[in-house]
Amino acid sequence: MEQHDNGLRSFIDLLASNAEILDRDSRLRIIGDGTLETFYAPFEHINVAAQITLIGLTPGQTQMRIALNETRLALRSGLSWHEAIERAKYLASFGGPMRQNLTKMLDHIGLNGWLGIDTCDLLFSSHRSMAHYTSVLRYPVFNAGANYSGKPDIDRTPFLREQIDRWFAAELVSLRSSIFIPLGTQVQQVFMRVAREHGIFDERCLMGIPHPSGANAERIAYFLGRKQKDKLSPKTDSESIDLIRAKLISKVKALGG
Repeated sequence: MEQHDNGLRSFIDLLASNAEILDRDSRLRIIGDGTLETFYAPFEHINVAAQITLIGLTPGQTQMRIALNETRLALRSGLSWHEAIERAKYLASFGGPMRQNLTKMLDHIGLNGWLGIDTCDLLFSSHRSMAHYTSVLRYPVFNAGANYSGKPDIDRTPFLREQIDRWFAAELVSLRSSIFIPLGTQVQQVFMRVAREHGIFDERCLMGIPHPSGANAERIAYFLGRKQKDKLSPKTDSESIDLIRAKLISKVKALGG
């Protein structure tokens, strides 16, 4: 494994400088192994008071760029490093249509009611103090220059599993009082392993919400009741979605009790 880790201080200094920063700038490269590379972007802020923790796979190129740019703007406006990376993280996390899909599904299972807010969309604005946004791979990972999308398998790839155990596991432990919502099959598998290893119990986990990406549009539409069963393509398992939805609604009601 090839390693290039200048420590956090060098990244702070770079972002605070006037130097031009390019996409996947070599000065932001943390570590590499073959075609896999991990780059720094300011995603280390942890909201330990969060009631809800939303967990994705890894920040992509777009999220990386937003976080870097917003951090630099915030620093230039006079904010401290910690204020800057907190702002950058909520602006970059689950951006675009994915955020809208996610918050509608959270509302659909009643999470907004449990939180006492009109809609979970507010978790990304006026009520962001209630939420923590993170990824099982904290820093952006690329495979042959493209966003890492789950292959090779995380837990079967030492380069990736080491990052889970180094950053994500410690983050999870600091959020024990939160309700965890892992998004996507591989994220759920990794989360379940780490949760078991660190004594986080099932009642604090809301599993099975369809991944909010646009590629999952039909499952999302059926989950939300916007598409009828007889209109679904053969690839969509309506019975599985029905069971997951019912279980999630029941679990959220139990939280309220």
